[in-house]
Amino acid sequence: MEESEKVEISLRPIKKIVILNCTGFRIEEFFKRIKMMATSGEQVASSWAEGIVFLALPYQSTMT
Repeated sequence: MEESEKVEISLRPIKKIVILNCTGFRIEEFFKRIKMMATSGEQVASSWAEGIVFLALPYQSTMT
C-alpha cells in the first residue's frame, strides 16, 4: 500500500452535536413504545441526563 492510500485517523473532542429530529412523549406513550420495540426484538438503549430520558434511534434518510 502506498503512503498516499493510507487512512488517516484522528481523535479530537466533540465540538458540535446535530439533532435531526426531537419528539416528546407523555411517559405512558414512551413506555408503550419501548415495550413495542423490546417485544419486536429490537435493542432498546436509553440515556438519562438532567431529568430527561433520551432514546436514540438510527437516522433513516428518505433520500435515494
